[in-house]
Amino acid sequence: METIHLSYPLKTEETFPPISLAIGYFAGVHRGHQAVIQRARKIAADLGVISGVMTFYPHPRDVLGKAKVNQYLTPLPDKLAQFERLGVERVYVMRFDRELAARSKESFVEDVLLPLQVKGVTVGFNFTFGRGAKGKAEDLATLGAGRLQVEVVRPIQHQALSVSSNRLRQALDSVRSDYDFILIDCPPSLSMLTVNALAAAHGVLIPMQCEYYALEGLSALLDTIQGVQRGLNPELDIEGLLRTMYDPRSSLTREVSSQLVGHFGDRVYRTAIPRNVRLAEAPSFGRPVMHHDRRSRGALAYLALAGELLRRGDAEADAAAQQQ
Repeated sequence: METIHLSYPLKTEETFPPISLAIGYFAGVHRGHQAVIQRARKIAADLGVISGVMTFYPHPRDVLGKAKVNQYLTPLPDKLAQFERLGVERVYVMRFDRELAARSKESFVEDVLLPLQVKGVTVGFNFTFGRGAKGKAEDLATLGAGRLQVEVVRPIQHQALSVSSNRLRQALDSVRSDYDFILIDCPPSLSMLTVNALAAAHGVLIPMQCEYYALEGLSALLDTIQGVQRGLNPELDIEGLLRTMYDPRSSLTREVSSQLVGHFGDRVYRTAIPRNVRLAEAPSFGRPVMHHDRRSRGALAYLALAGELLRRGDAEADAAAQQQ
């Protein structure tokens, strides 16, 4: 895959091969974005031209001062790698600046797409372009009539909802002020679901067993967190590490626990969740442990953890107030 960085105005001495482009920012490269890209590839095959993607960097909301939250769900290198896996032959990374933002919708077609030898354009249903985002997806067909084959991909539905990389952030923003804490339960894998949650969160609570394989997984997670901090969410922090399935009778448990405390210090919660039958069987009854047996050792440990979380939060708030 060939990656070419462009800026407006385009350099007139450059020549470009005929191409069918999927155009968009593609934050997250989710299923809806993949459908747009695959449709652009199909048009490329039909027209006998190469397939490509046009994406923008930095994020338009950053340039226009409209970003309320960090917009970068997927760092640009990761996004390019995903494009390549989807079979894209060429990527145009268009620098988004105020000069490009000031172009009219007509200028975007005449001064950007046509000089790039674009023969086909595929966009998502909510695509906008041109000054003030006044150009809509359907306008491309009108402006490119007879010169561009334009297709608009309708939203991809999953469980009756449109797939969108902004849905998590929008959902959190709408209720953030109603709660003191919002916990996002993530799968035990470093998938795109986990990365999206890290991009929307303020902190990470890391549960882990005191075993050596868990230490290896912790190392990979810390690398991911650092990557998210660099490219997606600089405010993300590690809130703490929670030792789970803790058995103090095991020398391995004690040894790994000692290593965690030695490396992370106060970030390791003093509360440890013990191995507990009542805790383990609660899911099979379809009930949280507080409803299953709130007097069990496991339930009492989670109540102790909640108290420790609250005390830490109060201490951090007091420290912040003293610095003001």
